Amino acid sequence: MQKQQSNAMGKRSPDGNSIKHEEDRLNTSEEKISATYPRDKDDDECLSDHSVAMRKAFQFCQQQYYTLPHNPQEQNGDKQRWTQCYQPAFPDALPQEPSFESGPAQIVNHGWYDVLHLVGDKSSTKQDQIPSKLIESNGQDLHDWFVVRYQLGNRPCLIQGLLEARIESFHSIVESWKTPKLVRSWFQEHCNENDTVPVRRQPQSTKLMVGIDRDGRATECETVHTSWGDWLAYLDNEEEQVEITEQSITKDYLKDWHLEQILEERVHRHSSSSQSKSKRRNLVLPLYQTPCMFDNDMLNPFLLQFAGSDYRFCYWGPKHSGTDWHSDVLNSFSWSFNVFGQKEWTFAVPPQDGDGESDNTDSFFQEAGELVFVPSTWRHRVLNVTKETLSINRNWITWTQVSKTWDCLKQEIRAIQKELHAWDDPCLGTNWEAHESMLRGCVGLDVTAFVLMIVVRLLKLIESQSNLEASSNGVCNLEIRTLSTFLNEEILGDSQLSIKERFCATFASDKLG
Repeated sequence: MQKQQSNAMGKRSPDGNSIKHEEDRLNTSEEKISATYPRDKDDDECLSDHSVAMRKAFQFCQQQYYTLPHNPQEQNGDKQRWTQCYQPAFPDALPQEPSFESGPAQIVNHGWYDVLHLVGDKSSTKQDQIPSKLIESNGQDLHDWFVVRYQLGNRPCLIQGLLEARIESFHSIVESWKTPKLVRSWFQEHCNENDTVPVRRQPQSTKLMVGIDRDGRATECETVHTSWGDWLAYLDNEEEQVEITEQSITKDYLKDWHLEQILEERVHRHSSSSQSKSKRRNLVLPLYQTPCMFDNDMLNPFLLQFAGSDYRFCYWGPKHSGTDWHSDVLNSFSWSFNVFGQKEWTFAVPPQDGDGESDNTDSFFQEAGELVFVPSTWRHRVLNVTKETLSINRNWITWTQVSKTWDCLKQEIRAIQKELHAWDDPCLGTNWEAHESMLRGCVGLDVTAFVLMIVVRLLKLIESQSNLEASSNGVCNLEIRTLSTFLNEEILGDSQLSIKERFCATFASDKLG
């Protein structure tokens, strides 16, 4: 399906009909967007930030849809949902893992997880080899290979050699932050004295440290916001306590700090301020390049584009700080890159048949310059074991585990319905604004945002494919088909979800096209 060039873009057809047809099509698109975009409230200032953000996402989707190269529904009278109309042709089988040959990297299989050496010993004959072209391509080949082996396989992985391999990643931030002394100098240059950071304090009662409440939800440590100067003083004043057992998590931990978002907003907000210019003189954004293996994230791009939020974090703590047993938010994937220091990762290894939970646990250590990929739903515990440890972390959602995120949302939906039913107020059962608000409060995402996130990703993928039918990118085509099928069958096909009512409540509008 080749993308067509419009004659309206400065070129005139012999009879002029193509120009008129294109103008009519664009005008019709604008009219449809205006007619269907919910605007019951004239002033966006009357709306919540979330409603404004989701309205923008909805309008973006409509604009993208009406400017697609073809509209099969309009042209052919096809009544299928648009996602089905734009499904590409692609091979039935998944792309195969490459045949291993002599290369610069090795995979060491440790049973339940792999150690992936991107730069290894070429003379080794005991380890699987990754073809050189994957490492040197720094792009689609390595990404697709990682998707098949680790994302679809939902398998943990410790990645070594990122900084030595020909892969854009964390070189700039490591250069600036590679020691505790350097990172202190960096923050003194780029942060204000009154900047605050979120610090998790461990509960004093051991009963609270189990990490799960009686309803099966994760308990949160107390979070306090303190200045970064006070945080540095806390780190500098920490002394080794010989009576603490090696496995104890007892120290405060700076975690879930949206440092990248804070710096980006500051640069944007104070671009004309002479003081901020001085602070930003040597500040290079972005702080790092996300490795190509993880560039199919649809959560953070959506949130950054429309909601001004993200799941990009900085973690920093002394010895004996860490996070107790948990699985990651929204059943997402996560990765964690150690800038300096050492972590001990302990995983609850699922049974080989994947049925039920397991009491089997196992651990490995992560050194500076190494990255850990954490699969969806895997319970784990992380302990900082050196005097100071600093890492860059991210939670992300892709087509390979979007169904697991949906399982998380459905579980919370059922819990909310049960809670609202207990109030014995029939009005609450159909108060979809309350449903969505409570869902965001529980897991940080509601049904409206989840659906729009998928649609935005689909539209961008479809628009980026210049020739869908002939495309050789099997993984990209598979993502389009997987997301569109999931959206149609699992979400839009479920009448009990009341999708339209949830959208209208979020948009603060009774109209929805």
